[in-house]
Amino acid sequence: MYTSGFYERLAIGLGVVQLIGGVHGLFLVLATGFGGSVFQGTVILLGLVYFSLSAVAGVLLWTGKDCGLILSMVVWGVQFLAVASPILMLEVYAGVRVTPYLRFAEEGSSIHLAVNLGSHMTLGVAREYFAIGVNLAAVCAFVALDCLWRARDRNRQHEERLAEAVEQMTRE
Repeated sequence: MYTSGFYERLAIGLGVVQLIGGVHGLFLVLATGFGGSVFQGTVILLGLVYFSLSAVAGVLLWTGKDCGLILSMVVWGVQFLAVASPILMLEVYAGVRVTPYLRFAEEGSSIHLAVNLGSHMTLGVAREYFAIGVNLAAVCAFVALDCLWRARDRNRQHEERLAEAVEQMTRE
């Protein structure tokens, strides 16, 4: 699918990170158990779906499938934003997280940096503060996937032009 060894290694690397993150996330969700409230059950179901998609997208990307590229963009895109407020707390990552946070609380504002390998999903009610963060690892992965998408398109256009040229030569 990719003309350059660099792009192929990039796809394999991102695929492996997603696969490991997805499998780790599934393990964590299954280890949590299925007891508790309806809300907890919903969060567990969302975790199962998301981490399964991450693992499948990783395998498909690793093997060079087009659907793996698209699904991987969705999986990494979901990880962009982390929010904590008195109303909602939402954060998910599978594989890598490098997230600078701006935190606003009564005692003052602060900046935090969270760096993790693994998987995590938080959906719930936050504390008495507001915080927002951007997962820079997810943004970088998304940009890399966009580069892979463009490289794949250039490769296809080149193959189509080459096929047209060969066809035109055989007619003459």
